[in-house]
Amino acid sequence: MARRRRRRMTRKQARMRRRRIRIAGFCLAGCILILGIVCGAFHHYVSQFPEDKIAENIYVGTVDLSGLSKKEALEKLAGQKKADQKQTVSLTVEGQKAEATLEECGFDYADVKANVKAAMDYGKSGGLFGRYKSLRKLSKEKVVLSPEYTLDQKATENILEERAVPFAKHAQNATITKSGSGLQINKEEIGETVDKSGTIKAIKKHLNDSWDHGSFAMEAKVKEEHFGIARKIVSNMTSESWETIPHATMTYDADVTELFKECKKLNEGVTDKTKKITINTIMLKIICEGLKAAPKMNTHLEFNRKLVRGKLIYFDHIDISMPMILPSGEMMTVNMHDMGDKTLTQMTEAINNTAMRAKGSDMNEVMFEVSLDNTLTGLKQGKILQTIHRLVGSKTGKHKVKTLSGQAKKDYYSIPITRRLTKHDIEQGTTTISNLGSVYREQKGMCALLEIIPPQTTAFAINAAQKRPTVVTDENGNDKIEIRLILPITIAIDHRALDYGDVVPFMRKLDEIFDNPSIIQSWK
Repeated sequence: MARRRRRRMTRKQARMRRRRIRIAGFCLAGCILILGIVCGAFHHYVSQFPEDKIAENIYVGTVDLSGLSKKEALEKLAGQKKADQKQTVSLTVEGQKAEATLEECGFDYADVKANVKAAMDYGKSGGLFGRYKSLRKLSKEKVVLSPEYTLDQKATENILEERAVPFAKHAQNATITKSGSGLQINKEEIGETVDKSGTIKAIKKHLNDSWDHGSFAMEAKVKEEHFGIARKIVSNMTSESWETIPHATMTYDADVTELFKECKKLNEGVTDKTKKITINTIMLKIICEGLKAAPKMNTHLEFNRKLVRGKLIYFDHIDISMPMILPSGEMMTVNMHDMGDKTLTQMTEAINNTAMRAKGSDMNEVMFEVSLDNTLTGLKQGKILQTIHRLVGSKTGKHKVKTLSGQAKKDYYSIPITRRLTKHDIEQGTTTISNLGSVYREQKGMCALLEIIPPQTTAFAINAAQKRPTVVTDENGNDKIEIRLILPITIAIDHRALDYGDVVPFMRKLDEIFDNPSIIQSWK
């Protein structure tokens, strides 16, 4: 009995097991069917999006690329870039605004092709469910791919230098002025200049973080600016000039139409650029010839205001203090010695030689030598407070002059003086001639103010040649208007030492030269 009962139980269990297997099989088949249906639905959904088109609701920045091909997307972004480049950035410096278009700053999209590829690939790679999830997201919200906007570093720096830097409050050198109670020391003022690198970084950050593709304004980044020794000396001399000298200025308009033609003749057959005689050199020679005719203009003045005593020191040579742009970008006044008796060729050689030696010079070392000489001169003149202030300031604090020391100093002074500038090249000449036209040839006006550096009594500014309508008298005495090339020469005199009448011989000599420009052929 027991055995039969066990057999019955075994058969029952087998039936139940088979039933469970069948049920499991039906469930599995159902799951597979459902999965197949779901996968089919997913595949059907994602297959609606063409492989060669960007899915709907995808943006690069603010540009909608929905349904576009790769080519169409690139064209649309190129059009947006052109629109973006027309927008302006306005920078505020000391309450004043400097503006530029983004195009002037070299605005561009960093990698527009990568952006388009990312848009094309969105929802088209990876697993089926992942693709479905990504594409499904597009029906609820847009997907924005952020492009990287860039600026041309050099172009933007040039824009800032030209339009923003001039508005900055630049450093002011310490000065000593006379007051009712005696001498008053005006402390050096720390100035500010535009931090070009910092400003460019700020513009880029705004473009990539919060820009709405319109014009925008922001404060320019600024940083402290301290004068170097060259600027210190120049600013001090300039301050002294305007504090002590009653300037009188006038302008001589030179008709250089025919002179320029003669200048070309001088250089016929000359292939070496260093040996070509420039119009600048010719103008230096012309002014030297004028000074020979008016020797009172080639003088130094010693004047005691308290005693109302003065004397003029005449020179039998002409040393020209001439501003020169150094390899560092700084402008420094150098002394061109004995220029009055040199030929045009010799003057050209002298200028080129000075420029060559400037390349091998440490200007801090040269200017420190000059500064020491000025200090000694100040002591001789009784300027005790000024001298003490200079000595302390030059070697202490954060504004001290950084000169060479140790082996670097030995190595520098081992360079022959034929290969570097010395204080002899920087010391003061008998007059100063500034060639403004060579700095900015597109100049449309003329220099109105010109500082005389004491103890000199004159200063000259050669402006840029400009086309002007001019009254011309022909050989028959008839007047007519012609377009002529006019080069204004600004003349400044120390009115304590010179009167306008003292300048007349100078102007007559210039009249003689410009009326007979072929004379320069004899100067070669």
